[in-house]
Amino acid sequence: MSATPRPGRSRKLRLLGAFVKRRPVWCSWQVTRRCASLCHFCDHRAEGGDPDPSLEACLGVVRALDTGGTFMVSLTGGDPLLRADLPAIVAALARQHYPLVTTHGWLVTAERSRALWAVGLEGASVLLHHADARRHDEQVGLAGAHQRALQAAVLLAEARTRPGQQVNLKVRIEAEALDALEALLGWSASRAISSSNVACSRNGDCTSRRSRGVCVRLVSCRKISCTSAPISAAAVSRP
Repeated sequence: MSATPRPGRSRKLRLLGAFVKRRPVWCSWQVTRRCASLCHFCDHRAEGGDPDPSLEACLGVVRALDTGGTFMVSLTGGDPLLRADLPAIVAALARQHYPLVTTHGWLVTAERSRALWAVGLEGASVLLHHADARRHDEQVGLAGAHQRALQAAVLLAEARTRPGQQVNLKVRIEAEALDALEALLGWSASRAISSSNVACSRNGDCTSRRSRGVCVRLVSCRKISCTSAPISAAAVSRP
């Protein structure tokens, strides 16, 4: 890991102070509606192609956030990596805040990963709409999207420049795909990539016996040893 500035102590203290005083500490910021994926459930494309806010407009938002304290700022889209000026936005945020990025992973490269970590990115999440590769590709509308997402997580993990920078797989849960999810959790754990899960049910009922059974299995999955890697490293091709 190359040396990059560590988060300032005053920044940590401001965030802790806001949390203790029960003030807002989280901000989700949609920096673009553009996306490289073709997810059939997404409304962004139907909403029209609004132009991205300019870099100067984004820096104005950062200055406005600065007046409110210190925040965990999640940069979302669309896919934020479609913005060529994303490192500049992250760098501006990192002076007082904790910038995070969420991506589908299609546009992640080793070079772009290093650039984002170097200017102060604190965490990156790669979205998977299904643990199963075929189902994910169908949801996203792009063949090979699941493999590209896993590749993106690996590239981001390998490019981290200091301890504390987090790479996360955010995976949607379905009861029919828990075997695939278990394999995916083992794969990510073996590469120091964390995972978070969004539970879902067909009727939105999270209190049903079926949903409780999914939760029990998920807790069991999360006990997987970091030495377990059911998905071979060969499953993730290099760029």
